[in-house]
Amino acid sequence: MPTGSSWPLASLLENEETSWREIHDLVDSLSESEQTTAGYFREGWSVKDLLGHLGSWLAETGIALERIDGGTYRVGELDIDAKNEEFLRTLRRLSPSETRAHAEGARARMLRSLKTLPTITPEARRWIEKGGVDHYEEHLPRLREWVSELHSRAGPGEGMFGGEEPESRFIRASDGVDLHLLTWTSPSARPWCVLVFLHGIASHAAWFGETATELKRSGVAVYAPDRRGSGRSGGPRGHLDRFERGMADVDEVLAVVASEQERLPAFVAASSWAAKLALVHAARRPARLSGLMLLGPGLFPRVDLSVPRRVQVLIGHLVAPRAHIPIPLTPELYTTTPHFIDLIRQDPLRLLRATTRFFWETGRLDRRRRAASTRLGLPLLVLQGEGDAMMDVPRTSRWFSELDTANKTYVGYPGAGHTLDFEPDRARYVADILGWLRARAAGLPTRGS
Repeated sequence: MPTGSSWPLASLLENEETSWREIHDLVDSLSESEQTTAGYFREGWSVKDLLGHLGSWLAETGIALERIDGGTYRVGELDIDAKNEEFLRTLRRLSPSETRAHAEGARARMLRSLKTLPTITPEARRWIEKGGVDHYEEHLPRLREWVSELHSRAGPGEGMFGGEEPESRFIRASDGVDLHLLTWTSPSARPWCVLVFLHGIASHAAWFGETATELKRSGVAVYAPDRRGSGRSGGPRGHLDRFERGMADVDEVLAVVASEQERLPAFVAASSWAAKLALVHAARRPARLSGLMLLGPGLFPRVDLSVPRRVQVLIGHLVAPRAHIPIPLTPELYTTTPHFIDLIRQDPLRLLRATTRFFWETGRLDRRRRAASTRLGLPLLVLQGEGDAMMDVPRTSRWFSELDTANKTYVGYPGAGHTLDFEPDRARYVADILGWLRARAAGLPTRGS
């Protein structure tokens, strides 16, 4: 640590960390397609280009500090524009993840070099400020604007899955993260109940488009948020710091529902991974709900992380909680319908990677889910494709049969895949949802199974 200067290095390092973290939170809130969308600068820069630009100047700063420390640094004129062109040409070929690794490595080298300097010379100070925190602050205002613009766009991830165009908006969570919310409601007719869809690990709210449209036409107000870090919601991409934060986000959405659809019964329909979260939420906070649906519930997956990846999660959730791991799911595991397989593969908002902390929190959810199953008091409807290649269907059926509650219904669909919303004929699926909702909304007992 430098000792020969009164310059407040500790304060600078704190400011550098704060600004760098904001940059990465903004970048992580974007899909890979959005990160490579030109428009950050009129010259055609993308967010990926910006990250490469920042990383390149951090690398130059690290080299300069090493030379200052070794006594080989020579003051000279620097052609900044030429350097920027050189950096852009060199890094354009890299993927977003490779660009990020380059920037992180350059920053780590710069910080190591800084901390070994015996004293801060005027030239060292100039490099630290211009290559580090001052440089971040120069770009952050435009980055915030551009990320907000990308979030607000009706991109190809919405509408491509069919159904009527939903209302798209953002709600601000209590921690300041903007959550993207789709709603399918009729402006002319008052609905008779509300259904809130929660999506799976890699998907987003627009995947429910066709089903939501059919329910809307039958008088159901449909709400569907993108989980933080997914779809168009803010927050680090593919990250969940604690599952309790995910439950709080569900409460944020239910508060919006309560304010907009007063006195209407509200139900949650949780698909795949979200079934874990919804079960724990319903057991702990049932007051706002009239019932719970689980759609192809991801309680007993047949597809999971490899042993080396599990070790990475075990260690990484502590030392590198935002390191990403590929999600081991292919489009063919969701459905056998060719049209939807193609759409899933082309979907720019599909989440391909999640963080070590996300997978760790998934494990925490699994452990809490077991206890929550014994305390579930809400009416429950489980809809399960019997040809689901992603989940262990017999084990799901056994779990359901062992639930100690009379107000439960299980419906299996022979030959259907994991995502029932992507079946070529959803008539029975939608009819089963509507029948169960009508019975519950009318206060009538549902038929047990």
